[in-house]
Amino acid sequence: NLNAFAITFANASQYGNDAVVAPDSKIDDGLIDMVILRPFSVFNSIFIAIRLFTNSFSKSRFVTTIKGKEFEIQSTDNLLIHFDGEPKVLNTNKLIVKVDDKKLKVII
Repeated sequence: NLNAFAITFANASQYGNDAVVAPDSKIDDGLIDMVILRPFSVFNSIFIAIRLFTNSFSKSRFVTTIKGKEFEIQSTDNLLIHFDGEPKVLNTNKLIVKVDDKKLKVII
């Protein structure tokens, strides 16, 4: 059990605009990185933002990264997610994220 400000799943090291959230993430290792950002004070928000854009986010004392093939999150509330930048509220309090490695569908 933990209290999180945000939980990010990454199969690549950065978001757009050079924000590096998971510097050790590899797109071809068959794993996904779960990056947990614990709650922080308003004072610390500037330092967290700086770390995000200077490739040192994972070194913050507020950040924990766990690698795995499958994760399950359960919340006391419906989950608010961003899927590829698009916000959405799930009508459930459970989310399962898993890697289906070495598969890519291409439509021509």
